Amino acid sequence: MSDIASLEGAGRFCQCPQIAIKALEIKGFKPLDKAYRKADAKGLYLEVRPNGSKLWFYNFRVDGKEKRLGLGAWPDMGLADARTAHGAARQVVQAGHRRAPDCGYPTSRIAGTA
Repeated sequence: MSDIASLEGAGRFCQCPQIAIKALEIKGFKPLDKAYRKADAKGLYLEVRPNGSKLWFYNFRVDGKEKRLGLGAWPDMGLADARTAHGAARQVVQAGHRRAPDCGYPTSRIAGTA
């Protein structure tokens, strides 16, 4: 019996593995009519907006409610920096803190926080 069949038989869903963003791919993400997201891993994603800005965010849940933390703007914050900030924020969330963690990077460049 295949692994997928055994998972389906157990009432579980098979999850497809996420493919992480590569640093060279980010330049190639072009703006569209609507904002779109490119997932990296474990809640980290890059949002590409119609005006061409590319912003890093971390999605997580606290008490069943979805939260979103802005980490910074690309290219000011590269992929490695975003992953570092994401890891630090993720540890704060996993420690049980109820508020959005402070990633330690200035967020004044993110729309709506200036």
